[in-house]
Amino acid sequence: MDNLDKAYRFELSPEQEAAIKMITSGCSVRYTALVLGVKQTTISAWVARDPAFQSRLKEAESFNPADKLEETEKLSELVRE
Repeated sequence: MDNLDKAYRFELSPEQEAAIKMITSGCSVRYTALVLGVKQTTISAWVARDPAFQSRLKEAESFNPADKLEETEKLSELVRE
């Protein structure tokens, strides 16, 4: 991971971090949007056009999604608060 990737990582909102966890855990964009309370088009835009989100998503995809399920649940709870 280079310095640019590290910088992008810190620019993500809690909703974006939660979306990454959910997507890499196998959740659909539609379901992720419902759980997080954001528009499906917003998440699709992050995936398609947000370099910080894309970088973090690529990084997260290199891990085993099953290992991240507990973190996803915690992030979802934080976003709802």
